[in-house]
Amino acid sequence: MVNQQLSKDEIKLINKYRNNKIIQWIFLLILMIILSGIMITYMVKEYMNNFSTDIIWDILFEVLFVYTAVYCINHIRKLYNVNIETLKVEKAIITEKQSMKSKDLMNRSRYRYVAAKINNDTDLYAICSQKAYDKTIINKSVGLFFKLVDDTIRVVVL
Repeated sequence: MVNQQLSKDEIKLINKYRNNKIIQWIFLLILMIILSGIMITYMVKEYMNNFSTDIIWDILFEVLFVYTAVYCINHIRKLYNVNIETLKVEKAIITEKQSMKSKDLMNRSRYRYVAAKINNDTDLYAICSQKAYDKTIINKSVGLFFKLVDDTIRVVVL
């Protein structure tokens, strides 16, 4: 990935993408806090007078909720600290798009990818949203390929 000079509109698009990811993680954090609160009130009310073996499972679920909440907080903090102006972004014309169905029997979701050829014939693949996938026109659409906090390459279609 190369650090290219981005226009204000391109910076706004990547910033909007990052802010949407932060909102998704905040929503999950709020859900985990609510579930954790419900579980704690249930455990206090139900098991205050008598101790049973079911409390072990309830404590394990509570630990899982707390762990997930901490995980969400770490992701929110990492995303918030990403500096868009210094982010390494590759701008390229999208040459291919593909939608694949998951073979998992439980999760029948679709994974959408786009690809672009950059200098010296290197292919760059990225995960994209349904909206970006629908907006993409092969050999005409320009994509901004970037990595936020993990090694997953993402794309915003201009």
